[in-house]
Amino acid sequence: MPEADGDTPGKQGDPEEDDPEEDELEKGELEKEDELEKEGEPKKDDESEEDKEIRARKKALDTLNVQYKDVPHGSKPELVHLDKRWDKNGDEYYVQQKKAEPRIPGGDWWEKHVLVVVRHFEQNDPEEVEKSTVEVYSAYLRKTLAKVIPTYPSISFQTEHISLSLPVECLYHYFSELRAEVEPLQEGSVELVHLNILLNFIETQFATTIESVNNLRPQNLISYDTLWTLFRPGTIIHSKIRGYDRAFKLEEYWIIKCGQQAGFYSTGIHMDYDGENFGYRNETLKIPPFTGSIATSTLPFTPLEMRPRKEEIRMALMKRGERFQSMRGQCHGEYVGVAIEEGEESDKKFSIKSRVMIDGTSYNRFCADHSWEAPEDEEAAEALFWAEDSLSAEEFTTFKAEMAAKKAARQLTEEELLLATNVLRGFSFSEKKWFQLFIDNYSEIVWNEASFDRLVLPESSKNFIRALVSSHLRVKDNKFDDIIKGKGRGLVTVLHGPPGVGKTLTAECIAEHTRRPLYVVSSGDLGTSASNLEWELTRILDLAHTWNAILLVDEADVFLEKRTLTDVDRNALVSVFLRLLEYYEGILFLTTNRVNTFDPAFQSRIHMALKYEDLEAQARRRLWKDFLSKLNGGAGTDVSEEGYDVLAQYNINGRQIKNAIKTAESLASFMEKPLNLEYLKTVLKTQADFAEAFVGNEF
Repeated sequence: MPEADGDTPGKQGDPEEDDPEEDELEKGELEKEDELEKEGEPKKDDESEEDKEIRARKKALDTLNVQYKDVPHGSKPELVHLDKRWDKNGDEYYVQQKKAEPRIPGGDWWEKHVLVVVRHFEQNDPEEVEKSTVEVYSAYLRKTLAKVIPTYPSISFQTEHISLSLPVECLYHYFSELRAEVEPLQEGSVELVHLNILLNFIETQFATTIESVNNLRPQNLISYDTLWTLFRPGTIIHSKIRGYDRAFKLEEYWIIKCGQQAGFYSTGIHMDYDGENFGYRNETLKIPPFTGSIATSTLPFTPLEMRPRKEEIRMALMKRGERFQSMRGQCHGEYVGVAIEEGEESDKKFSIKSRVMIDGTSYNRFCADHSWEAPEDEEAAEALFWAEDSLSAEEFTTFKAEMAAKKAARQLTEEELLLATNVLRGFSFSEKKWFQLFIDNYSEIVWNEASFDRLVLPESSKNFIRALVSSHLRVKDNKFDDIIKGKGRGLVTVLHGPPGVGKTLTAECIAEHTRRPLYVVSSGDLGTSASNLEWELTRILDLAHTWNAILLVDEADVFLEKRTLTDVDRNALVSVFLRLLEYYEGILFLTTNRVNTFDPAFQSRIHMALKYEDLEAQARRRLWKDFLSKLNGGAGTDVSEEGYDVLAQYNINGRQIKNAIKTAESLASFMEKPLNLEYLKTVLKTQADFAEAFVGNEF
């Protein structure tokens, strides 16, 4: 049988030529075997086609066994091409490409070669190639590949048998590193011969790709069919997501060739935080199909190293990553900008200006998010495994808590800072919704502690409420309980009086003074059925307690009204509200205009009640001056002291004063004039005319 079809490299280190004497010896042995075989052969006229086939296969295998008898596994310096086919009995066999040889049955003779390329034909369609693979049998090449390519998606180079499906794009991605392995090898060495066979194979496989890339890359161009050459798994890629710079570590890529989803896709990972631990999330990026060649700078994403401003981008992303790391846990701040509300089918964009609470843990509780992938810490997992067997239950609990605390406090690496997301998960107190927020739009709160001093209340009332709130906050571990554990540990304050006299403002000022979040809800937020009320109020009380927030239930009349014998639905609302109120441990303000309608059961649950009267002239003057002084960046208006005296005579409440100023400011702006007393009087006249339409209302 002729030599196996082999591709030998035309580089340094070609193998030595075969020994002629050895060839003659092998030839003689084969001739002897043929003679012996012929003695037992039936006459050809009596031999069936099947017998002929069996005899031909046996002869071919015997020939190969002699030829490869003393050749070590994976050492023959050739690249062999084989076809794997199926006979009519369902048995597989191999035949060498470009050779008119008999069919070769299963065996291991080809494993003596350095590399073998196999075309696998379909069993049911002998003309259809199912796949093509390259089998690596050289021990040196297996070791080199494992060193140069430690990890690659869906491929392992750590196994004893390496079989790679063509096209083997990982070999292209690591071609430079593999070529660098030539340098330390001695000329003529077996290792150099094997490596050159692999390098020649790669160059042959990707000849067209290499030519295209070498032609386009110097001009920073790329074609669609060579996009994959840019994206070696593990590469840091850069993209703009919702207008913000982002970095991802490429995990894998794939191509959808046709249909509406056609395109080049990649999966990148980025660092995120779930409220307790840092970990990775996946992000899928897409490049739509295009024709011809385009500039790499116009691609939706590309390796960071290819960006002209790569260092500037890198430094900005790492700085943002440091800020992201510093915001672990809960953060209360200001937010101005776009916010994203996640939906089942699509996300919604909102433009908000609100105080927010960043809280990934609560976000995950109330907004199911299943894309989170916390990274596995094998070292920690092993430590816990052994500790569970060797420690007592109490010691193991302590050890586990220490491990969790250590994990939660860990610092991100430089690469993880670079990959950190710019998305925060938080709650908007003005919209009362959970959003995905962008860290660039988040800022620290500038607290207005002086607001409490400007509150229009008697000093005795202000001191009283301030003392109660401060005392409650100071004694966090309050040991004073009701007979039933957990009852009666909150601070419930009722603020009652006519509209617009400062009830809501009081709660706002307390929140500013104590630097706490203010969570405001109304009857509309809580619902009007007992079941909805219980679910919503339980959730709200839970969050308010978690965030140490000041909770304000505005216009709570419907939940406080006296129960009757006939209105079952209202009775259910009041009962639910009473029960949940008893077990709340935080600070709660209730505002109402109708304290005389309260259910008697509430009286024993209220720690403090403040009554607000209609504003007197002096109080109204103070409010006019306070509100107007904040206009024009604090520059105020053209209203004189005498003008404030005039404004104070209008018998209106604080909310009406604020609305009048806002309307007058709009009018003055339209007229391109500064805001003055005349514009304010014009608006007040309009309000008075409107008020007169309501019988029984005084203005």
